[in-house]
Amino acid sequence: MKLFDTHCHLNFKAFEKDCHDVLLRSQKNDVNMLIVGTDVKTSDKAIELAEKFEGALCAVGFHPIHIENRAWRQEVPVILKLAEKKSVRAIGEIGFDTFYTKLGSEQEVIKIQTKILDQFFSQAFKIKKPIILHCRGPIDLLKKKMEGNLVNLKKAGAVVHCFPGDELFANFLVKNDFYLGFNGMIFKKHQWDKIIARAPLENILLETDAPYLNPIINRGDRNEPMNVKYICQRIAELKNIPTEQVARVTTRSARVLFKV
Repeated sequence: MKLFDTHCHLNFKAFEKDCHDVLLRSQKNDVNMLIVGTDVKTSDKAIELAEKFEGALCAVGFHPIHIENRAWRQEVPVILKLAEKKSVRAIGEIGFDTFYTKLGSEQEVIKIQTKILDQFFSQAFKIKKPIILHCRGPIDLLKKKMEGNLVNLKKAGAVVHCFPGDELFANFLVKNDFYLGFNGMIFKKHQWDKIIARAPLENILLETDAPYLNPIINRGDRNEPMNVKYICQRIAELKNIPTEQVARVTTRSARVLFKV
């Protein structure tokens, strides 16, 4: 059974000692993956791994939480240039995040995150690559931003990673042929059960967000791409369809989005 983990971070410190072993283990178990960058360093590493290992693709981006502890004015232009590399299949993760924002500074943070998002949107539309969106907090703002760029965004393709929204937002994404990414959070919280049950399988992508959000019993342990099978099984349960069908359709959707 072939599976596709559409969002993982094997380029993070948690994998620095055994990254190659994890990749080889994934290959052996028919799990392909998209390794996602969140700054210059991890974007560079994602490209390195994708160019070395079969079954590994990469995306480059700048995570919105980094605007307060990274030199974003210097990093963002570098990442925009990296996005032009042939081995880069998507741009992201990018978006909005106010989870750690200090009280009273939210509007300034959102202003900067919007500026950065606009730059990545512009580049993605120019080079015709899909976008991986992150949002923790201002979901209405993300929806508004997507609506304002709808024509170009539909041409590029997009997935809202670690889907954070309600049924209204899910319906908006489905209506416009975007994707909803689900990971181990669907084991921890059940607010997405009905959304998953009702959403067309063709609009759902599987992800682990490894090394985070381990879906199995020891959830504090490091997650890895092989665990995407548990996400697949849970979605099959919620939709009351065979696991193999979920694997087949979600893998096909990932290949379409990332032009594999």
